Amino acid sequence: AALAGRLPDGDGTVGISLSISHDKASAMGAQIRAEAKVSAVDGRKISYEVAAYEGDTCIGKGTHERFVINNEKFMSKLK
Repeated sequence: AALAGRLPDGDGTVGISLSISHDKASAMGAQIRAEAKVSAVDGRKISYEVAAYEGDTCIGKGTHERFVINNEKFMSKLK
C-alpha cells in the first residue's frame, strides 16, 4: 500500500527481510497504529523504518525490506 500508484504497471513488491522489537504489551481490543517510512532505495530494494503505537506510546519498532518484482515473471517461477 505504501507504493500504490508509484510502481510501473505489472510490478509489485515482495518482502525480503523483517526485524522488529516488541517493546510493550497492549490489551486485547486496544487501538494500534502502524507507520512505515521509506528510509532508503537501492536499485530495486526498498528499506523501511516501521513502528507500531498505542496512542503516543511506541510498542514496537524495526526495519523491513522489500524488493520490486515483475508480478507475471515472479508468479511464473512459482509454478
